[in-house]
Amino acid sequence: MINRATLPREEVVVHVGEKSYRVKVSRRPKGYTAKVEMNDLLAAGLNRQEQESVSVQAQRLAIEQVENH
Repeated sequence: MINRATLPREEVVVHVGEKSYRVKVSRRPKGYTAKVEMNDLLAAGLNRQEQESVSVQAQRLAIEQVENH
């Protein structure tokens, strides 16, 4: 049997350019991780390269927002 811990997580909204993106932020033992809601990236009509760029920016902004809150 594997024991797994439930990580504290919250969802924040950040703005990249003129669009807003929901980002899930989790607190892990070595810091925060973030993941952008894929439906938001798809709805923005971005190509794969743009999605990657926006994702990196949104994740950084979301972690900063949680750390400063």
